[in-house]
Amino acid sequence: MKLRNGKKMLIHDLEISLLEGIKILRQLVPAGFLLILVYVLVNELVCYSQQVPGLAIPPVLPLIGNLHQLRTNAAQQYEWAKDLGPVYQVRLGNIPVMVINSAAAAKVILGHNSPATASRPQLYTYHKVCSLTAQAIPYLYQLLNYSSYLILRGQRSEQRPTMTR
Repeated sequence: MKLRNGKKMLIHDLEISLLEGIKILRQLVPAGFLLILVYVLVNELVCYSQQVPGLAIPPVLPLIGNLHQLRTNAAQQYEWAKDLGPVYQVRLGNIPVMVINSAAAAKVILGHNSPATASRPQLYTYHKVCSLTAQAIPYLYQLLNYSSYLILRGQRSEQRPTMTR
């Protein structure tokens, strides 16, 4: 008899905890939707601020831009070139990309603005990591020379004076 009551109490406790979980979930779902909406709005504002002013842009979808149109529909890009002109921009996700469709426009844009258009993407390992260590290279040689001097002098590490600048 006690076992049955124990099972009933266990089921009753599970029902109560399930109802509490549903109540908490009902409170979190609107907050989650609000958070997603705020993210999409901020993302669109950032993308809008990165667009090149004065260049036409075809209609875009939030978050993905024109990615859905570029993969399968080549005729769409031909129509964009006719409608938007020889130079326009598309959005690949969050990145604005300039499309140049004529040789004359390419000569003007790439020839006269070559320092601005001849850049390469920054590599994380080179531009971020190596540039941090490059700042310490002059001090590294000085430290190596000083350390080898102290080693040749025969001082122990606890007796060595510290280097201060």
